[in-house]
Amino acid sequence: MNAWEAQQVIAQSNAFEKERLVFAGLWTGVCIVGPVLSALDQGFKPYVITDACGDVSDEAHERAVQRMIQAGAIPMTSLQYLLALHRDARPPSVRHFVGASPWSSHVVPLEKIP
Repeated sequence: MNAWEAQQVIAQSNAFEKERLVFAGLWTGVCIVGPVLSALDQGFKPYVITDACGDVSDEAHERAVQRMIQAGAIPMTSLQYLLALHRDARPPSVRHFVGASPWSSHVVPLEKIP
């Protein structure tokens, strides 16, 4: 249940030669907590996309997220992550992502972006 226990995952994560890793998955309390805590132990700076994973209940999800935050993980939403990757919303590639995303109704209409 902890993908970090697989040598291939550890080797590939180290091969990136990056300090920050981004996590999202199916069950927050199972698929995310283990790898995030393991990544923290290994010295990585993990970011957790909290709205891209869930659990058997809201309570279970929230407790898992809080556990990771207390350990040092950084929570983000998927929209925050997308916008962090694309600091400028004007390029056509970003307009395509935002227009096709589930957040489309929560952002400025694309035609209003200069």
